[in-house]
Amino acid sequence: MQIDIGIVIGITGCILGVVGWLRNRDRDKGTSIQVITEIKVLLQTVQNGIDTINRKITSMDSHANDMDVRLGKVEEVAASAHKRLDEYMKRKGEKSDN
Repeated sequence: MQIDIGIVIGITGCILGVVGWLRNRDRDKGTSIQVITEIKVLLQTVQNGIDTINRKITSMDSHANDMDVRLGKVEEVAASAHKRLDEYMKRKGEKSDN
């Protein structure tokens, strides 16, 4: 039985190719896992930032509502003060006429 050198070289090349593929496959898995982990960490950081912004917005909304209530009270006080001033000016004008 005579073995052709081309067949031996072909089989050796296939074996080396499979071994190289298996070796690189394991490296690629490790690299992929590392990249996925980094992406997850970055996404968690972004999520934490979004949560912080949402809390701040909620706080600002509450503060704005409080300011609206206070402004309404100030407007009521100002209207009352204007009424009293108008009444005072009328009385002062009546006294001046007498």
